[in-house]
Amino acid sequence: MNNITISGNLYSDVQMKELPNGTSCAEFGIAVNKKVGDKKDVSFFRVKAYGFTAKQCGEMKKGDSVLVSGELKQERWEKDGKKMEKVVIVAFTVGMIKTQKNNVEETPF
Repeated sequence: MNNITISGNLYSDVQMKELPNGTSCAEFGIAVNKKVGDKKDVSFFRVKAYGFTAKQCGEMKKGDSVLVSGELKQERWEKDGKKMEKVVIVAFTVGMIKTQKNNVEETPF
């Protein structure tokens, strides 16, 4: 089983591109804040979305709060003869979280 759900804030604007097969692709980064005792810890994740979900992500901008559900994918490539790899989240759903005073409202895409 390979499922992940995280909520956080975009630390970068969404980068949109069109793949050679015509599919839309959105890439962005999410910062997830966590408090452990007296210390704050921040984790950074890269996210990719495709198709309809990607098009909806185009409305988001740096600083927006979001909820992302998807799966982890390990990407591998070679650069200057050196093998590289990274893990990204491939999003199935992305929802913007709007905060209004004491109420939290989720807007799913």
